[in-house]
Amino acid sequence: KEGGRRREKEGEGGRRREKEGEGGRRREKEGEGGRRREKEGEGGRRREKEGEGGRRREKEGEGGRRREKEGEGGRRREKEGEGGRRREKEGEGGRRREKEGEGGRRREKEGEGGRRREKEGEGGRRREKEGEGGRRREKEGEGGRRREKEGEGGRRREKEGEGGRRREKEGEGGRRREKEGE
Repeated sequence: KEGGRRREKEGEGGRRREKEGEGGRRREKEGEGGRRREKEGEGGRRREKEGEGGRRREKEGEGGRRREKEGEGGRRREKEGEGGRRREKEGEGGRRREKEGEGGRRREKEGEGGRRREKEGEGGRRREKEGEGGRRREKEGEGGRRREKEGEGGRRREKEGEGGRRREKEGEGGRRREKEGE
């Protein structure tokens, strides 16, 4: 037959199709629990499941593995390959992203209460929160800890490390500095 072999089975448990030929193998199952598809060939393997609990996709091949789930609770994506791992969740409570790889780990959460970012890696840890009450930043690493808060009432900075602690407040009523240490 042109283009390879084709099979089809219909019975208890639904319908099953299979095609094997140029471009690899393709399978399809439709029945209880929804629909399931699978393609194996050039460019790796691709799977897809649609049914109770939403839709699930998976691709494995050049450039690593990619997963995607869409359903109750929003959407979830995951990519694993060159450059580390990347995750993304979108749904109730906003959006959450995570990247792990060269240069450390990076997290990001956007939703109720504003935006929150976190970076952990070479040079220590860095956090950032933006939302109700202004912006808050924090850096922890070589040279101690540094904090910064910007919002209602002006700006507040704090540095703790070698040489003691230094504080600074800028806002209504001018600027105030404080140094504690050696």
